[in-house]
Amino acid sequence: MVRLRREIEGVRPNRAVPVPAYARDERARDAVLPAFAAAVRALPPGRTLLAGCPRPDLAAELARAGHWVTLTDLDEPQLQALHAAWPPEVLGRATLQARAYGDAAFSPSSFDHVVLADALHRYLEPAWLVRKAARELKPDGRLVLRALVCGSVADVAAAAAAEGGPWQRPAELALPGLERLARGPLAALVVGRHAQDAIARGAHLQAARFGTPWPELRAALAAAGLREDDVLVGATRSLQAADLLWDATPVARRGLVALLQRLPPAADALDAATLGARVVLVQACRALRGPSFKF
Repeated sequence: MVRLRREIEGVRPNRAVPVPAYARDERARDAVLPAFAAAVRALPPGRTLLAGCPRPDLAAELARAGHWVTLTDLDEPQLQALHAAWPPEVLGRATLQARAYGDAAFSPSSFDHVVLADALHRYLEPAWLVRKAARELKPDGRLVLRALVCGSVADVAAAAAAEGGPWQRPAELALPGLERLARGPLAALVVGRHAQDAIARGAHLQAARFGTPWPELRAALAAAGLREDDVLVGATRSLQAADLLWDATPVARRGLVALLQRLPPAADALDAATLGARVVLVQACRALRGPSFKF
């Protein structure tokens, strides 16, 4: 009973942690780690769960490609809009839920694929959310996970220097300056009113504060019986630029988009993954002989 109580508490969303800014911007959510959408589209047809920050566009693409799709974490207006906008051939292959993934109950081995986007750090105990996803995967099912991993703010410069590339120096000069402007009295030059309000509440430009430590994420995957097949690490400066895109002014937005197109999109090296805040893409398979989920 104690274990069951811990899981119920662990998969409860932490309302104090905001949705990442890059996940709220259509351009930024793809630019921060382009390989994520490609990995989802490459999944073979099956029963597929999309959870975390909603991606109705990917859900519709998968349904048209022959998947049976379940999409969680919608709010009521989103749910009603999708019911009105999607054609019958897409709606017929989709289940839409206006509830957080942690609050949704699915039977064990329900899905061939589970896609978690930017969700882990917004739960009280991310490891329990990983266990829930593993339990709901079929044997040899696949988890596609995009997660925000954290590091100290002081490590951002070291992480960017390790990444190299001709555009690192311009990014190093421009992005911290834009962040300082966004936090100061001249914020209107860089971001709109929504972003200014979020910054004042401490809910924006705080990636290093809210992410999940990378060693904890790897330990959670192993404990849930999930075997890492592929890991891609996004660039620190790409995350900074993508975060600033949300509610950016038109001039700032054009500069940030141009910079994102030139920064390295991802790397497969993990030696610097704990430096700075980054977005990582993990693809993992449930082992045929995984742990037993008894309580």
